[in-house]
Amino acid sequence: MPKTTNSAKQEEFVAKVASNMAKAHEGDGNVLVRSGSRNLIRGASGFRHQIDVSVQIPKDLVLYECKHWGANVDPEALLALVARGIDIQRAHPDHHVSLNIVVKNDLTSGAELLAKFFGIRRHLATSPAEFSLGYKTDWQASLVGGTALNEAANAQTEPIDRVRRRR
Repeated sequence: MPKTTNSAKQEEFVAKVASNMAKAHEGDGNVLVRSGSRNLIRGASGFRHQIDVSVQIPKDLVLYECKHWGANVDPEALLALVARGIDIQRAHPDHHVSLNIVVKNDLTSGAELLAKFFGIRRHLATSPAEFSLGYKTDWQASLVGGTALNEAANAQTEPIDRVRRRR
């Protein structure tokens, strides 16, 4: 991801990092990572939801919604993600669907409350020099300009209230 990013570059970056983490966690042959405008997942309603990045393994479906906004993400965006998640979960009862939101800035207080309630994990991705992305129990982070710090740990993934936020 270049120093300056846009929504498409953020999605591409998230897909690459999520793919690497998922393949390391699950094994290369067990992972299907899809992204972009053609990544459509049918819900129980019959509607095909466009998902920015999805990671599918035999029993899990991990969804990432990318918000490369100039302002904090509002509650309406979280509610739309929750509705997608419910519809997709009902269409895939044999999978555990988990929801993630990747932001350039942060969430508003209302969106943070909703994320906590619905178990949506918040991740930061502003550039390759500043990001924090997770997949299940694995995390990769880079917080120093020009120097990559990577961590793949068997750490407990915490809901948003336990994530340290920039102020």
